[in-house]
Amino acid sequence: AFGHCRKASIGGASPELAQPCIIKNNNGEIQFVVLHNGTITNYKELAKKYIPNIDITNMSDSQVMTNIFYYAGYDVLAEYNGGAVFVIADYRGKTPTVYMFKGCSKKDELSKEPEEERPLYFTQTKDSIIFSSLPDYLFTLFYKYKVYYVISNYLIKYDRYKNDFIKVKKYDRSDKIQISSIQSYGYY
Repeated sequence: AFGHCRKASIGGASPELAQPCIIKNNNGEIQFVVLHNGTITNYKELAKKYIPNIDITNMSDSQVMTNIFYYAGYDVLAEYNGGAVFVIADYRGKTPTVYMFKGCSKKDELSKEPEEERPLYFTQTKDSIIFSSLPDYLFTLFYKYKVYYVISNYLIKYDRYKNDFIKVKKYDRSDKIQISSIQSYGYY
């Protein structure tokens, strides 16, 4: 089960735009589930590049990214501007695969050093992975377990047989920004 509390930034608030973002097959079976914390500012350009045949008119940035991941893969993680963490469950294989990604990029064009875009922490119990952007929640409710943070700019995958996360791929986000300097200094 995935739970998410969304603050709507792109697309407004409605049941159709609620998270998690879900893709089902023709039989109505869930194939792909994505949770996203953040805002992707260039999602329309990314949609034109990766999913040009999908009408994104009434989609949020999260829904667009879900469709890109599903149809085109994860290389888009090196190309988005904005801020993001993603938790993904892919049900297309024999067993579900869980992925996590936390971006790190420059705050704006004037920044010299990259910064975490959004926080993402998790803990593992005997039979669950619980994640949150607030580590205190995990420390308080799951005090018996270690709390981990997701390493920035790596797509990581949960290996259920080893009960461990493995690095899948590192994405270079050194030329990406979270907000434009015009927005960050109030000149828009």
